[in-house]
Amino acid sequence: MKSLAIISEYNPCHKGHAYQIEKARELSGSDIIIALMSGNFVQRGIPAVFDKYTRAGLAVLSGADIVIELPTVYATSSAEGFAYYAVDILNRLNAVDYISFGMENDNLSIINEIAKILSDEPENYRILLKKYMSKGFSAPLSREYALSEYLSNTGFRNILGMPNNILALEYIKALHKTSSAITPVPVKRIGNGYNDAIATTPYPSATSIRNMYKNNDTEGIKSSLLPDVYNYVSCKKPIFEEDFSMLLNQSILLNRNFLHEYSDIDEKLSNRINNLFSSGNYYNFNGLAAELKSKNYTYTRICRSLIHILLGIKDNDIKSADVCRVLAFNKAGGKFLKDIRDKSGIKLICDLSEAKNILKENTILQKDILSSDIYRLAYFNKYNENLTDEYRHKPEIINS
Repeated sequence: MKSLAIISEYNPCHKGHAYQIEKARELSGSDIIIALMSGNFVQRGIPAVFDKYTRAGLAVLSGADIVIELPTVYATSSAEGFAYYAVDILNRLNAVDYISFGMENDNLSIINEIAKILSDEPENYRILLKKYMSKGFSAPLSREYALSEYLSNTGFRNILGMPNNILALEYIKALHKTSSAITPVPVKRIGNGYNDAIATTPYPSATSIRNMYKNNDTEGIKSSLLPDVYNYVSCKKPIFEEDFSMLLNQSILLNRNFLHEYSDIDEKLSNRINNLFSSGNYYNFNGLAAELKSKNYTYTRICRSLIHILLGIKDNDIKSADVCRVLAFNKAGGKFLKDIRDKSGIKLICDLSEAKNILKENTILQKDILSSDIYRLAYFNKYNENLTDEYRHKPEIINS
């Protein structure tokens, strides 16, 4: 039995994702599709539009067989950290043959070439990277400039400027770094671009679909999702960055003297946040991120920093995981889970009672529980309704 993994966010899961799952299964000949999916907060530093169990159910309805949670401390990391720790988990499952990811083009050889440079970091490349960083460019832009100059090929900048290619590059780099035996299976992206805010094709981006939810565009949503997915999610209520503004302001006020201790926050950024709050003003989530954005700090980097304050994530919380939650599965996925549990190097749990002996010492699992509690609190503040907590929630079982 062959299995293929897709590292994902599914925020939310749409027709383009269903296409990728179907195409990856076809290209690899895999029997099982594993989705390693972000929980309630995602890599661009925002809350997921729907809770993780709902999104996991959507993934199974879209073709995945089993959905495993990517721990929050990894899911809200940089692209490099997100990819590295996700690949590390897949390696230690001891049951993954292939990994699939979307690309803006299908030239894997170029991605491999760039990944090798980034993984090995030759001295001349490091000198160039330092040069651009010293000029005040952000880390992603410095990397683009340094690579282009190192390779004497400005065409590489076009590749690095595409979000899906950036993650594809990080996945390949992580496979190299971990000496992984997992084989990459790229799928060329179709439809709107990753960051396109407006739908212009039959395959709109997740960004444009989230905007449809913000604007109550029911017809747009319905046309963007598979029928079963739309029916499943039609009774669910979305949540957005702004719904966390009060909790974020409170977290900053309570920790103003310690902001530099949180992941992705240096002294300079800590001082900028404190200076803003010294004005006596409070900010909504997006407004604060926009105020803090600069040449040195990308908007997404700022959002991740704010999420780390909100969730209390520090660098020493980010370590190799030894346990992951199972969020959803179908019949084939349930059988696969049963078959791999004994040989997996990661403990896969469906119920927190299975982890009661390690919960006190497992900071990664604790952060997952805390992040879900904070997500649930924001949801309650908005809708005056409670989502099921982590101790009572069982995986979604989809009979499709």
